[in-house]
Amino acid sequence: MDKAEPSSLHAAAATNDSAALEDLIATGVDLNALDSEGLTALDHSLRVGEGDASAILMRWGGKRASELARTNARKLRRDRVNFLTQADVDHVVGRLPEAERVRLRTVYFSSQSRGVQWLGWVTKRGRRDVTLCSILPVRVSLTRFLHGRKPPGTFGAARSSQWMPWAVRRFLLYDVLLHEIGHLQLVDEGATDPRRRYAAQTLAREFADRWRQQMWTTHDASPDPVHNKPADDEMSLLPLWAGLNKAQRFDLVVMALQAPHERRLDVAARLGKLTAEQEGFLNRALYSSRRSPTDGSQGV
Repeated sequence: MDKAEPSSLHAAAATNDSAALEDLIATGVDLNALDSEGLTALDHSLRVGEGDASAILMRWGGKRASELARTNARKLRRDRVNFLTQADVDHVVGRLPEAERVRLRTVYFSSQSRGVQWLGWVTKRGRRDVTLCSILPVRVSLTRFLHGRKPPGTFGAARSSQWMPWAVRRFLLYDVLLHEIGHLQLVDEGATDPRRRYAAQTLAREFADRWRQQMWTTHDASPDPVHNKPADDEMSLLPLWAGLNKAQRFDLVVMALQAPHERRLDVAARLGKLTAEQEGFLNRALYSSRRSPTDGSQGV
């Protein structure tokens, strides 16, 4: 009997398709043949997954599966993750008036941040498309990108520290994305030089600041906390976040980016004792937010 492809294994594990996983295991899959993507799916299913697929993998792989998860944990923590989805971008763009977003055609996601030196740009020809460097290291601070003496707390982060996942997402959406859309605005239709025809840095920053403030003045009904300014319950997580070790922070980032979760996660066992305010925010952020499982965009 032909052995199942490793790609089929990690696809079934990542989607928690327990029936498909049982069938694949019956045909035989070599754990050693899994590529890095397969190991990522296996590791997440074993360490983060709460569904049937995790139990099946443990029963099938036993000690070997656990060893693989532990062996690759350090490597996986250095990997990059996509902090955004197409649904996130669509929600922010939809909050802008038609006249402000009419020139925007496509938003691409990229990993080409050059060591987190760039977070976004617009296409020079036509000025229609925006690229966001949303695929970033799990451990990242965006404090260096703040301008106008904005404190990191504006987006839900602490200075001189790794940013919480909600702060990273909020900054990418309500600063970088709005800033790049600002660059698409026509300021002198008669000019032939693009630098004079379209909004430059100062005007793009003013565009982002103006629309962020206006959007955050009115509470957004989305259950995803990043679409509003940081609330007190979110900020109450900062002391807890500061006391977490690298593995715990990695777990929380993964849990946040995989939201919403259908099944309850034992968050307290992973992060430690929570206050009522912290628990309330995590319940809202992990189980009520609505994020698309697929980004639907073209990566670069």
